[in-house]
Amino acid sequence: MKKVIITVIAILILNGCSRTADETIDHSQHDLQIADFKVVKIKAPAVISHSGKHTDITTSVEVDNSEPIKRVWFEIEAATFSLTDELKLEMKDDGDVETSGDLVKSDNIFTGRYVLTDPAPNRKYWINYYYEGPDKLVKQIGRSSFDYFPASELEVIEINAPSQITYTDPSTHFKATVEVNVGYPVTDIWYEIQSSDGNLKLVDSLSMKDDGNRLPSGDEIPDDNIFTAQQSLGIEVPNGTYTVKYFMVKNPQDAPEEIGTTSFTYNNSQLDRSFVISDPIIPNQIARGVTLTLSIEACDKDNLDDIQSVSYELYRPNGELFVNAKGISFFPLFDSGDLALHNDKTADDGIYTAMLTFPKNEKTGEWTFIFYAKDRANKVINEIIHVLEVQ
Repeated sequence: MKKVIITVIAILILNGCSRTADETIDHSQHDLQIADFKVVKIKAPAVISHSGKHTDITTSVEVDNSEPIKRVWFEIEAATFSLTDELKLEMKDDGDVETSGDLVKSDNIFTGRYVLTDPAPNRKYWINYYYEGPDKLVKQIGRSSFDYFPASELEVIEINAPSQITYTDPSTHFKATVEVNVGYPVTDIWYEIQSSDGNLKLVDSLSMKDDGNRLPSGDEIPDDNIFTAQQSLGIEVPNGTYTVKYFMVKNPQDAPEEIGTTSFTYNNSQLDRSFVISDPIIPNQIARGVTLTLSIEACDKDNLDDIQSVSYELYRPNGELFVNAKGISFFPLFDSGDLALHNDKTADDGIYTAMLTFPKNEKTGEWTFIFYAKDRANKVINEIIHVLEVQ
């Protein structure tokens, strides 16, 4: 039998105190009673990774009893061998933080300590808890388990996702997989999908699974370190380019981290565009130095989300295209509901608005506005021309 040297720390957690680590799981055993002895609560780690010279495991047993306890201990085992060999790891209620890890003496919460000094095989382990009373009666009073993996860093091997999708029927979907390097009990992997301009979010957070369940995750094989998720795409999803961002939480106590990005173009196969821009609200004359509000309505029988932008170009009386100091010639209109910046009264009502002022040193005469609307495939839907006399 191969002997693996390990240490476990069982840290006492007082009733009413918050958990010291997110991976600690409460294994309450309210049905375990021996005479006047009763287990109130068992707290133990669910995930442990070997982090270097030594790695601590934490666990505690809280009891409710009216008779003396001779001994409480735990043993750690795997499917084929005992990780602690024949050791009985004593759990103490002595308030000795340095030695046993116990925080408060004689509060009926027993704590043990054992430190991993060498990496153990990557697998699931069980912690068995035992009690011996003054009559020398020995009983197992509870059990918990934890997933252990060596110090190798979790890495993403490959992300697979389509780059083009065309709608064919209601089963059309986006499907992506993320492959990682070890059988690591990952807390969560997910992705989000949004339009390339960031204005339209198709998926906020879709969890990826390694469960072999084709419905709904689309995963093919369970526990092969390939995580999968699929999202339906219908004819109502606008044409265009979409960005997919992938995120992971490795351990419960870790913050989410972005692990990759892909993109795809989508064609919803709908050729008949029902949306247009119309009815520009703009005066025919304006004096220099006076703030002007422009508004134009965008109409769509189905979905305004397909409109990527509404903008305008401006030509001077001599036919010269107006370009600002930053080299920009296309100027956006907004449907944001921001009165202060754009004088837009209501967000997402299909009325796009902007403000501008002709400086007093600009030329007078007929200035030409050309309004454009583009869809998410970056195609111009239609355009409207309006002439404004600047005085």
